Amino acid sequence: MKRHNEMKELYQRIKESENDLEKWFSLLFEANDRKFIIHNIEYRIGGDLLNKKLWKIYIKYLKDENDFHGLFHLYSKYCRFFLDDFEMKAEYETEVKKYGENLVKPWIEVPWTGPYDFEGSEYWPDVYDREEKSNPNSAYIYPIPTPMEPTGNFYDNIIPQEFSLPKPLIRYILECTNDILLRKLHRTCKYIFLQKPTPICYSIEVPTKTTSFINEALLLNDIEHPPLKNYLLTNSLFARNFESIDYNPFFFSSTLIPSLSQCIAKYVEIGYQRLTYNELKFFIGSGNVELLDMFDSKITDEKNENVPLEDILKLVPKIRHFQ
Repeated sequence: MKRHNEMKELYQRIKESENDLEKWFSLLFEANDRKFIIHNIEYRIGGDLLNKKLWKIYIKYLKDENDFHGLFHLYSKYCRFFLDDFEMKAEYETEVKKYGENLVKPWIEVPWTGPYDFEGSEYWPDVYDREEKSNPNSAYIYPIPTPMEPTGNFYDNIIPQEFSLPKPLIRYILECTNDILLRKLHRTCKYIFLQKPTPICYSIEVPTKTTSFINEALLLNDIEHPPLKNYLLTNSLFARNFESIDYNPFFFSSTLIPSLSQCIAKYVEIGYQRLTYNELKFFIGSGNVELLDMFDSKITDEKNENVPLEDILKLVPKIRHFQ
């Protein structure tokens, strides 16, 4: 309760100091919560992009925190937004040369085309490896073959749960929950899974040599009969190397889409596909997609005409890389 009252008072002081940037930022520090500080300043920058002072306060904060990865990416965004600020670009290059050795790689990787001489391009393998390492379920290694469906007597010993909360409220929570909370709820008891049998799939990659399910990443070999049922795809979809659209036996419309309950992936790579606009919308229409790579694919509308690129881009407001 003491902490609650302190934070309530601090929140009021923060709101009252919004017109004084230095005071406002110093008050954020009093919360002693790094995520709170970053979320607030990034939200404020998003609403006031032309405020160079705000950008520079954030740059100084990341530098003081020795967060070089975040610092260099912030510099990169700043220099692309303020193209005529050559002084900051020179400062950016100096900082990369000075602190770049603190990174895993001796240069900063950016998703933009045409990186500066002291930057490097970010490629799909880098994105895939990074996201695989950040998988919140990476510590849980599932057996092979994949447990696509509950096996044995999974449901035989289920006991109805008597929660302290009313059952309508429990159902409402399950209906509104996101993938992170749903994963945690599924671990609490089988009864919760029975109420919402939506397994989490972190990544799907096709085609592969074998079918396996490791760390919530599904590698599919049996592309005509994917062992999926009502899965929620949360992070990445890689479907590529099918040689020719005319001879491709695997199309999302007839195989993968009916097996998924929802797709909220951030990274999507699609090759040699025939999709309708609505089918493509199923995969990228969540608005979460940041990297989208489409090649040798045909997207048509209800009149079987090609869909304009502008209509596709409307589905990806967070896009950072598209080709």
